[in-house]
Parts: sequence; C-alpha cells; structure tokens
Amino acid sequence: MTREKLSQRRSHHSCPARSRSNTTWSTPRLVSHQLIERHRSFGVNVLKSGQERLSELAAGHAGDRGNWLEGVPYRKAETGAPILSDCLAWFDCSLEAIHEGGDHTIFVGRVEAAGHSEGRPLLYFEGEYHRPAEPRPRHNR
Repeated sequence: MTREKLSQRRSHHSCPARSRSNTTWSTPRLVSHQLIERHRSFGVNVLKSGQERLSELAAGHAGDRGNWLEGVPYRKAETGAPILSDCLAWFDCSLEAIHEGGDHTIFVGRVEAAGHSEGRPLLYFEGEYHRPAEPRPRHNR
C-alpha cells in the first residue's frame, strides 16, 4: 500500500498496490498518481495479517473518503513519505523513473530507507484474504 502527503492538507491518501482499473482511472488512483509525480517520492507499506480492515479502507471500500486513512497512526520517513506505524515492513522511495504501461503508469523508486517489524504478512489473492501456512518444523540432521 502506498501513501502520499497532500500538499495543502494534513491527511494522507492511500491506494493499495492490488488496486487497479481495467478501463478508467478512479479518483483515488488519479490523486495518488498526481501526488507521486509532484512530490517525487512515495512510501510502500506492507500490511500485517489481521489488518484486513485497513486494507479495505485503503482500497476505497468505505466510501469516497475511506482511502484517505484519516486517524491512522503514521510517521514521516526520510523523503517525507508517511509510513504506517503498525505495518509489517516499509520502503521509503524517491521517484527514479516513470514508464507508461498501456492504461497503467509504472513508478520506479529508489529505496532510500526500509524497515520491518514482527508479524506475518497480509495476503490477498484471487479476491480474498489468506493467511500463510505455519512454518514447517526444522529437522536437525
């Protein structure tokens, strides 16, 4: 999930990496696109298992302003990009290149800083959330 700082507000916008449109740009994706180009940076946040509600908010499933994530705790990274306080992992990126990809835009970032915490990743596959399997026990040989 990426979040970008709005220049004239104290709130942040979010658009999950899994979110895409096959035919037209929706307002949240258009805003994210414009903010990444304007600020030349972005943050990537990897959600933990159990953060399905946050993922749904970021995807805009809570209405027009659901993906603004107002009230969600964050801190500013080196580039100024917001990093979620309780994410599994994060990447603070400066914008390196922009490529057109049909009806998509591909943003390439240089990782300026990164970090992680304890937990298991939130997985989204074929329209559903999943939990990773428990690790197999290691056998000493």
